[in-house]
Amino acid sequence: MTRSDKRVKTTNESLNNIKMLKLYSWTSIFSESIRQKRTEELNWLWKRFVNGIGVVSSLYFFPAILSAVVFASYISAGNYLSLDIAFTVITLLNMIKDPLRFLPLFIGNFLEFLVSMKRIQSFLLVDEVNTRHF
Repeated sequence: MTRSDKRVKTTNESLNNIKMLKLYSWTSIFSESIRQKRTEELNWLWKRFVNGIGVVSSLYFFPAILSAVVFASYISAGNYLSLDIAFTVITLLNMIKDPLRFLPLFIGNFLEFLVSMKRIQSFLLVDEVNTRHF
């Protein structure tokens, strides 16, 4: 019942706010403000989506072509590739493939960590406001 009461109260409050907006003809002002906020939010969501595409593609694409790029670079530099060097390099590249797959995820998580720490730091450095009056 308490949840239902909260829901009904919130619905009534929303409807009363809508009535107030229509009464004072503020709909165009608020619709423009809402449209701007929605556009900003959609732009950020698009950037996050593109970033997610980059992360997922780097999870599978870069480790797969790493050995080809290393060998092509080595040979194009004018070096001769012997069988024992090739097997050693392949073994080493296979060993670093899994950690390399998690590098984009680590970078993303690390950037989120930095943003969170800056928010916490700015919150902790704000002057205290004492609202109690004795």
